[in-house]
Amino acid sequence: MTFHYTPSKWLLPAICTLILGIPAVAQHRPTFTTIDAPDAGHTYAYGTEVIALNPFGVAVGYYVGYDNIVHGYARTPDAGFIEIDAPECAPGQTSQCVPPSLPDSDDPFTPPSTWINLNAPGTYAAAVDLMGAVTGYYVDANGVAYGFLNRGSGSHWLRDKHGPDFTPIIVPDAGAEAGQGTFATNINLKGTIAGYYVDASYGSHGFIRARNGAITTFDVPDGIGTTSLGWSQCISLKQYVAGTYFDSTGLANGFVRHPNGKSFTTFEYVDADQNQDLTPWSGQGTNVWGINAGGTAVGGFIDANNIYHGLVRTADGKITVFDVPRAASGAHTVSEAINDENTTVGFYNDADGVHHGFMRSADGRYTYFDDPNGGDQFHQGTVPMFIVGDAVAGFYEDGNYVWHGFEWHGVVRK
Repeated sequence: MTFHYTPSKWLLPAICTLILGIPAVAQHRPTFTTIDAPDAGHTYAYGTEVIALNPFGVAVGYYVGYDNIVHGYARTPDAGFIEIDAPECAPGQTSQCVPPSLPDSDDPFTPPSTWINLNAPGTYAAAVDLMGAVTGYYVDANGVAYGFLNRGSGSHWLRDKHGPDFTPIIVPDAGAEAGQGTFATNINLKGTIAGYYVDASYGSHGFIRARNGAITTFDVPDGIGTTSLGWSQCISLKQYVAGTYFDSTGLANGFVRHPNGKSFTTFEYVDADQNQDLTPWSGQGTNVWGINAGGTAVGGFIDANNIYHGLVRTADGKITVFDVPRAASGAHTVSEAINDENTTVGFYNDADGVHHGFMRSADGRYTYFDDPNGGDQFHQGTVPMFIVGDAVAGFYEDGNYVWHGFEWHGVVRK
């Protein structure tokens, strides 16, 4: 998340993805499709990110153009783009969305703060359901976040040039100062939205929004006001919600909130060699970023040296922590998402700090892949964010440090 961001940035948006019951398909030749929003910048530190994908091939995410404002979008399977902007951040209204300290001209030599700060002004599309409804959040000129739901008339609204309606989502207890507000980051097949909000004391708490608009807030019982969810994948079809919280010692732990809203399962991975050396409040420990329909959660264990290791926890409580065999010694393995066949996707780093994509099957077999247009220098390369069936979506950084979204169809092993 170097002016480039450290891995923690990806883990927020990896942060969680919508998991759908799509069966694995037969092996076929892998294909990559590059996704670039038409108005995205195409110089150093600008570009397009894909965060989520639905089974029909609708991709959502955000991009930054030379106005230095974040814009959400949805891309249809026939490569059509629909911009998703909050009213405050729409063309002609951007003065309400851009702090005076940021340029508002088409200046390609002033990179935006987006890639290092997910509170940059603009609109973030974070998840999409089967019918094409999109959820996410937007940040105004004062740095306050507001959730939203973009939902039109049925599954074909993306083909309607007039676009869908834009419904704000505001948790009543959310704060109204910079860095506070409501962050809607997940939606499941039934249209239930999950996310987190930051209160006036900068404590973070989970919330669920039902289809009728009713909002329920929650905290893990032994947490201390620091409940958080990743992007896209943290709520399952059965409405189990997975995420991370900090305990009274300041260490990260995973949790699963049960559909009844009254019971929680909490867990942590204990590293016999390093657990006692973990640093409180650093994010070290057990982090959870997604859950699939069968209740298997995905995330990462961050050790005392701030190295990421992939983590999978099955519904019966078995935790597996792993490092991709091709990862360099002491390099990161970041597991981002999981499908209903328990295939995990993510990225690992080589000795030069280049990112490479991987898939890990339920029985521990690996498939490796790289977008052919990805760069081969430090911090460049391929970053998968989401998997549904055999389709993987994410983004890559090219040799000029420009971001591009991608969709990859590879091999899923049961």
